[in-house]
Amino acid sequence: MASFFGRGPWESDFGRRPKNTFDKHYRIIRKGEAVYDRIEELRKANPVDPALFERVAAEFGVSAGTASALYYSSATRGSVADRDADREISQIEATEIGLDPDRETRERWWEQNSERINEIIHRTYRAAHEKRPKKAEADNF
Repeated sequence: MASFFGRGPWESDFGRRPKNTFDKHYRIIRKGEAVYDRIEELRKANPVDPALFERVAAEFGVSAGTASALYYSSATRGSVADRDADREISQIEATEIGLDPDRETRERWWEQNSERINEIIHRTYRAAHEKRPKKAEADNF
């Protein structure tokens, strides 16, 4: 019989079970998206400086260094770009073929719009990487 906690056949044969790193990575990316969104919101009225990172860090229960690292992280940027592209493509799809199309209609729409979809994906990735200052520029205030 398998044991989920402590020793069992798995531990006897293979050693300790690996920790689920996917869940940890997922939580970090989601927190990074939330930090990114909040900084982008505040950035409209405030410069990106240590005080802004401290303010956002206090809101999310992390250090200012962690808030900065999450904001400038390429993983966060990629995740935000994915999210933005998904939202835009979903809105266009719903507008053009409705909210509940059959499978054949949806597949045909995706085939007919593949170039357009790729353009949206590339545009959102470019925007995510160009939209905010580089870390070195932000540190020189």
